[in-house]
Amino acid sequence: MLYLLIGTILVQNVASAELPQTTLFIELDSHWKHNESGDLFVARTDVSNIGENPAIGVFVKLKDIPDGWHVYPCCYLICQLDPDHTEVRYFIIERDETDATIFASARAVNADEVISNKIAIPIFPGIAALTMVACGLVYYQDLKKKGRI
Repeated sequence: MLYLLIGTILVQNVASAELPQTTLFIELDSHWKHNESGDLFVARTDVSNIGENPAIGVFVKLKDIPDGWHVYPCCYLICQLDPDHTEVRYFIIERDETDATIFASARAVNADEVISNKIAIPIFPGIAALTMVACGLVYYQDLKKKGRI
């Protein structure tokens, strides 16, 4: 996979001027439970070539993933995507307590980068409520120490 990625980057500089350009479209979706820290869920990406020429070296990746999250695999490489075809790729994500809004991107040697819709992945409401209560208590104690209450 690493060799394919390096090869794609090297070929991109040489071949992009010679290859006819095309247009990609990408969608991101997830219907799995992903409210709590430690949840594993699947994100589905649909990459379509809506242009008139084959897309060469299509690189698919998730973006805006927080540091504590884990994504398997980190990216996909589709060697060739013919016009009017769609390839489906799945990412397995393990989240932590951080909330996020993630999206997917796709680019090819002969196509500009496109991004998907964004999916908001909130933290579990119970954790948010507990955090707000704890912050409120700390704030109350601080006001009490300063003699404002």
